[in-house]
Amino acid sequence: MTAAIAHLYPAVPATAQGGGSAGPGEHGGQDEPGGQNEPAGQNEPAGQNEPAGQNEPAGQVGVGRGAVALGQRMRPGDGAGSETEPNIGTAASRFFLQTAIHDRRTTPSAGFPYGENMFFEPPPAHEESTRPPKPGWPAWSAPPADEMGAVMVSGLILARTSNVAITVPTIQAFSTGCLINVDIVTRRQTLSPDDFQALQLSVFPHLITGVKAGQPLPDQLLRFGVRFADGAKATTVGQRLDRTQLPQDPPPGPQLSLLLPSMSIRSGEEDAGVTTWGLWLWPSPPPQRFELAVEWPVGGIELSMVELDGAAIAAAAQQAILYWPEFPRDR
Repeated sequence: MTAAIAHLYPAVPATAQGGGSAGPGEHGGQDEPGGQNEPAGQNEPAGQNEPAGQNEPAGQVGVGRGAVALGQRMRPGDGAGSETEPNIGTAASRFFLQTAIHDRRTTPSAGFPYGENMFFEPPPAHEESTRPPKPGWPAWSAPPADEMGAVMVSGLILARTSNVAITVPTIQAFSTGCLINVDIVTRRQTLSPDDFQALQLSVFPHLITGVKAGQPLPDQLLRFGVRFADGAKATTVGQRLDRTQLPQDPPPGPQLSLLLPSMSIRSGEEDAGVTTWGLWLWPSPPPQRFELAVEWPVGGIELSMVELDGAAIAAAAQQAILYWPEFPRDR
């Protein structure tokens, strides 16, 4: 590295206090003749470094046989006390100089164990947390992690107003239940900016407060539910996202769990968006028709229902595929 830098930055006459003379073999104020570089291989003798503690002054980096102030170079032919001009060397020379500066400033020293410019130091070592790991999602609360459900295209319109459309584009059938994918599409139209913002926020039921036992549900609360032919019913009202609060043992009766949504942007309408919720129905519905319901007063959606075919879902579940079939699991 030193030889490369010395080649890009010709030696500058060394000066002493009061204006010293040029060193042996160097004529003050005279550059070396063109092409007469040091013979190949004749570098400085090994081990003859600068004496310990005699570093260059602050702001200077040793280059070749001389010392050049950062960002400046001596004018050719100048001696002690000469004016300096900005260093406008080639890109390669600037790279080597910056590398030398970086090496100098980041090298540990006795006074600065992490380098002179290190302000933020690595954190101290600490013991690993002894808290028990969080439990996994129980089987009744989400689709199995090792299975790809068979996709059924439904194309159902669950509800629609001038500002909101709620659809069921697909259903995924798993061996343990089915995932009903629901799209909630909103657009501003004639709503004020504040009303439209409130509508968009209420797409997320977990952000709605005021859901209390024995009291009417808030108009902002988006809620879904299923009802079977025997009258059994399950809804999304009162659910939590914190899995530490979920019992691992299966609860009695069917469960309809609202899974974390995804969002997408569509072209066309300036203020329009699509939020997709997953409704996990556990266990698999009986092989007969059942109802899917939605209600969302703030969105102008009164209680609306469509019918789903439990027999078709049960048949599709036979086509579910394990991601790793060589490791069968208990179903």
